[in-house]
Parts: sequence; structure tokens; C-alpha cells
Amino acid sequence: MRRAPDDDARLIASARAGSVDALKRLFDRHFRTVWQTAYRITGQRPLADDAAQEAFVRAFAALDDFDEARPLAPWLRRIAANGAIDLLRR
Repeated sequence: MRRAPDDDARLIASARAGSVDALKRLFDRHFRTVWQTAYRITGQRPLADDAAQEAFVRAFAALDDFDEARPLAPWLRRIAANGAIDLLRR
């Protein structure tokens, strides 16, 4: 099922306004893709778990800086990929 970008935009706006439910829904929508990105890079479930979790922590902390004219999924995947690479370097 494809996600409508406007659905993400509405959730982002709600999250920026302080809605924890909106953050949870964004997490639920995108976790699988973010985790798969991290796993493809690390090849290890524990590292993928850590990278995916850290990706959401970082993304949600920087949500005010996100350009809502762009799709959310690629931004989240890039954060996860960078985190996975950082984990492998350590």
C-alpha cells in the first residue's frame, strides 16, 4: 500500500504541534522500511535495531527542520543509513 504524502504532511504538522499520537503513527508507518535499510547495511539484526531506533530519535528531534515539500520516507532512510554506517565504523 502506498502512503499518500499528504497523510505524512498532516501527521508531521500534528507532531510539530506536540501530538505524541502523530509521532507514533509516523513511526508505525515507516519503521519497517527504516529497519530494512539499516539491516541491508549492517547485515545484523541487533545493529539494525539500534540504527533504526536511533534514526527515529534523530528524525523526530529534527522534525522542525524537515522540509514538508519533500517526501518523508527517503529522509528517514538516509538518517538510518548514516546511522548504520556509523555503527559499523565503531
